[in-house]
Amino acid sequence: YNLTILSESAPYSDSFANALHDDDAGACQAVTAERKNIIILMVESLSSYQSRFFSGIEDWTPNLDRIAVKHQAFTNFYANGFITEDGEIALLTGLPPLYPPSSYNDDGGVSFASFYALETSLPKVLKPFGYRSEFLTSADLEFGNTGVWARSIGFDYVEGHEHPDYAGWPRFHFQAAPDEALYLRAMDRIRRAKKQPLLLFIKTVSTHHPYVNPENGRQSEAETFQYADQQLGRFYQRLLELGFFDNGVLLIVGDHHSMTPLKPMESERFGHYKASAKVPLVVVAAGQV
Repeated sequence: YNLTILSESAPYSDSFANALHDDDAGACQAVTAERKNIIILMVESLSSYQSRFFSGIEDWTPNLDRIAVKHQAFTNFYANGFITEDGEIALLTGLPPLYPPSSYNDDGGVSFASFYALETSLPKVLKPFGYRSEFLTSADLEFGNTGVWARSIGFDYVEGHEHPDYAGWPRFHFQAAPDEALYLRAMDRIRRAKKQPLLLFIKTVSTHHPYVNPENGRQSEAETFQYADQQLGRFYQRLLELGFFDNGVLLIVGDHHSMTPLKPMESERFGHYKASAKVPLVVVAAGQV
């Protein structure tokens, strides 16, 4: 709909943009600084309604739910947009994804217009503290100019579908190997990090619309998210066995609401506008495992 009406013909006003920034100073308690390894796991189209824990509607993510119960779960968390690029911008730069006028193109990509080479990006903020930052996905990095953007905001290492380890795996949307293969690559990168603190951003693909279960090729939203949840659970278990949480933090979050019409129960439970952006967020850290 946004592409059809081509409504992005004028810039957002300063008053509108400023209203999206939180000016609350908050309250902080001074603690000893730590250099923990950080994994941000951005799960494609992960939405609250798919989770019994986060919504009470569907029960497609039992592994995510078990992790949420054991750790810190944010049940009132919202995505900053409706496409993956929006989620990447918000999570990695801390800025609302407000694009310049007429920046959309026919394939839906915005190519991160006006968000290149930002000095306040998470990789650049962490670099003075000795962090190595890595951007990992099994998708084609040329889509939306993702690879160029990730390097521009300071990632030291950027990897996509072209990696040799994906040879022999079936390919799906954006030439991506399934989530199972991506998590194996992630474990390899974590082991290679050794003593240098690591920021690892993982972008999954298997649960992208039209929801094809990689294990049997059936088109089913429920089956596809159950598959993704199973692989997420295995990844979490591997991190436990590796001892990652002794000095590491894992954030699990959806990039945006699934690209499907709102379910009636979503609108009834959360309200139309909240439901359209409501996604899970779980933080796993030492002392909670």
